[in-house]
Amino acid sequence: MSVDVFLGLPFNIGSYALFTHIVAQILGCSVGKLIFVGGDTHVYLNHRQQCAELVSREPKELPTLVMPSFHSLKECLSFGVEDFKLLNYEPHSAIRAPMAV
Repeated sequence: MSVDVFLGLPFNIGSYALFTHIVAQILGCSVGKLIFVGGDTHVYLNHRQQCAELVSREPKELPTLVMPSFHSLKECLSFGVEDFKLLNYEPHSAIRAPMAV
C-alpha cells in the first residue's frame, strides 16, 4: 500500500476507524485497536513545513462516535451521513498543502 502521510493517511485512518466500528456493530463485537502497517509510506518534499507544524500541535481530547443502531449491512446502508455523529470534535485549524504530483 502506498500512502501520502500528510494528505492521505489522516483520511484513511478516519475511514478505517469508522469501518471498524460499523463491522463490529454488525457482528455484535466490541471495537479493539486499529493498527496501521504501511509499505510505501512517504512525505513529499513540498509538505515538510506542514508536517512540522502538524506534529508541533498539542493533541486535543478525542471525540465520541455516535452511530444509529443496526444489525446488518442492509440496515446500515439505510442511514445517511447525517446519522453518524462525532460529539465534542474540536479540530485544529486546517493546514493547507499543494497536491504533490
